[in-house]
Amino acid sequence: MEGPDDSAKRTVLIDALRQLPQFAGAVIGYELIRIIDVSPHLRRAYFLLRCERQPVYLLITLYQPKQEWSITTINWHTDADHVLPPTLFGVEHPKP
Repeated sequence: MEGPDDSAKRTVLIDALRQLPQFAGAVIGYELIRIIDVSPHLRRAYFLLRCERQPVYLLITLYQPKQEWSITTINWHTDADHVLPPTLFGVEHPKP
C-alpha cells in the first residue's frame, strides 16, 4: 500500500527528472552499475543514466520492512563523487 510519503517522493523524482534534459540532455539509456545488499532487507542500486550531453549517476536505496520492497532514497548527480562511494570499485589508481 502506498502512503503519502511515497506519493511525495514520486512527485519530487518526476519533477527532478523533468529538469534533467536542461543540463544533461535527453536520457538515451541507462546501465546498472551495481546492486549492493547492505543487509537482507536493505539494498543500494547504482545506475548510470546515459544522457546526450553528460552522464548522470543515480542511487536508489530500497528497504523491505515486511513483504514488499519500497524506495526510501533517490540521489542523483552529474558528479560521480556525489553519488558513488569511493569503495564501490576499489582503488582506481593503485600505488606501486
